[in-house]
Amino acid sequence: MGILDWLLKKDSNADSKDDVDFDEGEEMFAGLNMKDAIDAHLAWYKKLERAIADKSAAGYEISNVAADNQCKLGIWVYKDAKKFKTLPEYEALRKSHADFHMLAGEILILIRDGEFEQATQRVRRDLRRASDHVQLNLIRLCSRANAS
Repeated sequence: MGILDWLLKKDSNADSKDDVDFDEGEEMFAGLNMKDAIDAHLAWYKKLERAIADKSAAGYEISNVAADNQCKLGIWVYKDAKKFKTLPEYEALRKSHADFHMLAGEILILIRDGEFEQATQRVRRDLRRASDHVQLNLIRLCSRANAS
């Protein structure tokens, strides 16, 4: 499925859990492999669900998880993507990505504090939505930058 097809599907089905499967060569954008970046964020569901099941946030430095400049996408946003900072799509991506990481940090705090039911609800309800926003904003930035 190409980027445009995936984006249209995501817009028409907000609850879609389909993984992104870009057409060959379409996943690279301004030095970022979008598929790898999106897959890394999707992996947080499993990591946090595992932490809930284990009833432990051990092994996670909450401040690093909550920081939006530590992962591949975050490093790219604050380095290579700065050339797009005049586009509103850049700021939408930067903010949604920061929100995603802050939420992941908040969920780890809930796990650390033994609030497993609330952590589960936040993963299932809020983390999915936050991830969808990051994905859509990345695709929108790519589309806008490529149209310019």
